Amino acid sequence: MEKLLPPEAEVEPWRLGLALFHHPPKVLKTFMYIHTYMDTHTRIHLSVYGLISNGL
Repeated sequence: MEKLLPPEAEVEPWRLGLALFHHPPKVLKTFMYIHTYMDTHTRIHLSVYGLISNGL
């Protein structure tokens, strides 16, 4: 397994992930922000889709 590890530069994202897991509040805020943004985005798309469907 150890021989399959990528070069140091490619390991950085994993370190970032580990760092984030050690700071739950920041992660929670980030995920909540993303979730809220995606939720709003989805609602907008569904609304537009609904308007188009009703229009046709």
